[in-house]
Amino acid sequence: MTNLNAQFAPALEQLAPRYRQAVNTMMPVITELIRHYQQWFERHRDFIEPEDLPQAQLGTFFNEFAAYCPPTESIANLKIALRGVIVNLDCFLYRTHAINSGKTVDTWQPLAESYQQFRERNEARGNTLKQSGRHGDPYPPVDMIIHWVDSLLREHGSSVYDNN
Repeated sequence: MTNLNAQFAPALEQLAPRYRQAVNTMMPVITELIRHYQQWFERHRDFIEPEDLPQAQLGTFFNEFAAYCPPTESIANLKIALRGVIVNLDCFLYRTHAINSGKTVDTWQPLAESYQQFRERNEARGNTLKQSGRHGDPYPPVDMIIHWVDSLLREHGSSVYDNN
């Protein structure tokens, strides 16, 4: 996996200090999310739009952060805005299934395990993976994604609600 700091460095260098602080606080979530989606696009590039990758959408947001949130916003509000972007990433609109004998036997839970773990576990069982394309509703649901983001931040001693 590419180094996230290097990947996002050009966009982050352009951000005002308050924006950078919000992004740095959210970096454990961003790192884990991108780790979970590692190899996902490469294996399903015929079905997934490159601009729907989490790192692509986050990079676009970082480049336009000031257009979405004025620099006078509190750090907490900037983190809440970034959490909103994470929760609404297009990668959550895709479904990857494990198929055996023409039937779905498992569906990838992108917050619970990495794509690589899902793939390895299912291939060891003789299942094949199938991308079912883009759907209209996120999977997992938004409330679960919010809970996942907030839980990861708590594990790292932070919160979207504090101004640090």
